[in-house]
Amino acid sequence: MTISTSEPFIKTHEVVLALGSNLGDRIGYLERALKLITKNPKVRFLGVASFYETLPQGSTQEQGNYINTAIALKTELTPEALLKMLLEIEIVLGRKREELNGPRTIDLDIILYEDTSTTTQDLTLPHPRFRDRAFVLLPLRDLLKQSSCLKSDYWKPYRKEYETYHDPNGIVQELEPSSLFRKFRNFS
Repeated sequence: MTISTSEPFIKTHEVVLALGSNLGDRIGYLERALKLITKNPKVRFLGVASFYETLPQGSTQEQGNYINTAIALKTELTPEALLKMLLEIEIVLGRKREELNGPRTIDLDIILYEDTSTTTQDLTLPHPRFRDRAFVLLPLRDLLKQSSCLKSDYWKPYRKEYETYHDPNGIVQELEPSSLFRKFRNFS
């Protein structure tokens, strides 16, 4: 007996994205980015970290504080396709790349794409500076503590490394995720 299915097996990957904004309605930009990211049928939302208000880093110009968070996703998109989608969302949300580390309406970065390690002209995975940034590591720690997301064995070493991580460098305050992010987490 042969069992056939019309649905081919599609490999999915668990991914951590960092989101940040320091212009205008910062939380509004994060919410719009979340909606646009999860609008793609090849992306499924798994979890969200706390929000962190952080000081800007590495810029020569005066700018406001950031709101940073991280989300966990499951996706069948390749890293390159995911990056392309994120860059398009940044453009839609008014991101202008005028100065390195300059102010921005939205910043979307792929931090970890499960077990993928790659370097191309446009993308390096894992993100090359994520271990140096408390505004990325604290949200990553939050995601790793949640039992509802990042379930593959790939995350075990990260859990062990960051379960007690705490570095207040550059962190102004921890905030609860916005009501949209919390609702989204509960209904996804």
